[in-house]
Amino acid sequence: GYIAKNVGSSGSATVDGGTWTNTGSMIVGEQGSGTLNITNGGQVGSAGGYIGAVNGSTGVATIDLGGGWTNSDSVRVGFDGDGTLNINTGGQVSNTVGFIGASAGSVGVVTVDGGMWGNDLYVHVGYSGDGELEVLNGGEVTTGLVSVGREVGSTGLVTIGASGSLLVSGDVFLGGSPTVAGGTGQADVSGGLLDVGDSLKLWSGGTLSVTGGQVTTGSLDNSEAGTLSMTGGAVTIDGGVLTDPGTGNVDGGGNPMLKFINGATSAITGDLRIGYNNAGQLNVLSGSQADSARGII
Repeated sequence: GYIAKNVGSSGSATVDGGTWTNTGSMIVGEQGSGTLNITNGGQVGSAGGYIGAVNGSTGVATIDLGGGWTNSDSVRVGFDGDGTLNINTGGQVSNTVGFIGASAGSVGVVTVDGGMWGNDLYVHVGYSGDGELEVLNGGEVTTGLVSVGREVGSTGLVTIGASGSLLVSGDVFLGGSPTVAGGTGQADVSGGLLDVGDSLKLWSGGTLSVTGGQVTTGSLDNSEAGTLSMTGGAVTIDGGVLTDPGTGNVDGGGNPMLKFINGATSAITGDLRIGYNNAGQLNVLSGSQADSARGII
């Protein structure tokens, strides 16, 4: 399925309660400007999805009110062009891998506002281009692994707002891939939940900012000296290790909490400061242990 295939073209398709099935890919804005709306229980099926496929193209897909887009392969939001995917209340999208800002020069934005986005394997927010993922208002994203700002020159931003949730069964990498540093990757948690089953790793270009909501992770690895800021909300280390070569500041107007449970430990080479200038809380439970050069409360 092609919507706006050639240069200078524009096209719009609305699936309102009906069904559109493609044995191949669905391409929203291949070289032109394309729009896809799936609403009121409408369903679209395809092998994979491209939104903003070619340099200079734009694509926008919006799914809501019981609408669904099911893909047996990957969805690429901003493949070489500019792509936007909106999954609003009642909307659902499923695929194997999600790319947001796939290629250098591309721009991808995904907003999950009350809807659901299921990724069987991975989500890459800023793979080689610029990517942004926002989850809020009961929106939910599930996947096995997340990289934010994966390749050198890329930028990625994940924002979790009120009642949003990003549920990751495996690992999250900010500012790189599982093995090497990459671009600039940031996760901002102001509400809702970031739940990481295994490890959350910050490369040197990675930033984790928690101003509200909750972050839970097996381990939190800041051994590459990224930026870790806790000024509100709660960060829970569940059974693993918090590693930081600098000073751990649990301090802010939002009264942040750092919590160790189920035998979790810390390896902080500098100070651990709890409420240094404002307010902060430290809970060490269930056989856990918090270690640092010096504790300041």
